[in-house]
Parts: sequence; structure tokens; C-alpha cells
Amino acid sequence: WAEKASTFEDLFHNWKQRYYSRTITDWSSYTKTKTLLDESQTAFEIPLMATEDHIIFYDDYSCQGNDVGVFDSSYTSDISCKDSMSCENNKAKSVLIKKEVKPGTKIRVYDNPNKKTSKYDYTTIIVGSSGLSEDICINGFQHQTTNTEKSKGVEVKYHNVNHDRILNGNISNIKVFYE
Repeated sequence: WAEKASTFEDLFHNWKQRYYSRTITDWSSYTKTKTLLDESQTAFEIPLMATEDHIIFYDDYSCQGNDVGVFDSSYTSDISCKDSMSCENNKAKSVLIKKEVKPGTKIRVYDNPNKKTSKYDYTTIIVGSSGLSEDICINGFQHQTTNTEKSKGVEVKYHNVNHDRILNGNISNIKVFYE
């Protein structure tokens, strides 16, 4: 991952090869037996959700570098990067939005983990009602909609509240939603 991928396919392949470790259940109350399940054991569920990588945040501009957050546009997300393993705090500088993202999807990034907007910058990215015909990279979060973004069906609304702060590379909360 320290090396930059030469193509999107290399990057995508490398990302799919990453492994994450997270405890999904606690086995400490169970004793070891030769029986896998018997009538004394209670049933339990392990919720697993496969996600699609529709929205990918990167730690460099132009959707380059390492991914620092991956979101599925099929689900509403409201994640504090400071308190979650879903995204890295203060890293994101660009975002790749894949054409599979549902029309009307909104992506809001905040410079504050608690989504405070009175003293902190934030940006809202809106996928148009027609959807996307191709993947699009939003290069940085400190700008209004460019002609290229508009022609591809995306609107970017940058709210510059504090002129002394920098939003790019300081994303602390990511929200994916619909209204």
C-alpha cells in the first residue's frame, strides 16, 4: 500500500486484498466440548453485511493514495471518523463516487467530528436525480461545483465558515444520506 497503484484496477485489486480484524462475538462463556452444538447451547446470530464500495475516500488529491473510508450508498451512514473504524480521522482529501451510487445521494463531510457548523467548514456533494453515467472523482472539498462535475451530474456546495481552517485533509465526520 505504500506504493501507488498504476491504474484504478490495481488499486481496486489491492483494496480488495486488505483484511480487517474485528471481534464479532465473545466465546468466553462457552466451554470446549467435542459436540459442536447441543440442546444446552442457545442459538445466536452473527449479523454480517456485505457492502459495496460505492463511495471511496482517499488520503491524496485526484483519488490517489490510500483509501481512508469506504461507504455503500445503499445505506445511510453518519460516522464520526474520530470514533469509528469506518474512516480515518483527518485524512480525506478526495472522494471517488462510482456510477452505481443511487440518484439523489448526498455526501456531507465535516471538519468537526460532532458535525458542528457554526465554526467549522463542511461540504455537501449531491448526486443528481439522473444519476451518474460514469465514476467521478471529487478532487478536494474546498470548492463549489466545477463545470466538469456539473456535466457529470454532481453538485458540490462548500460552506466556508472559518477562513483560517482547512477542510481538505481534515475530514472528521462523513454522512451519506437521502432527503
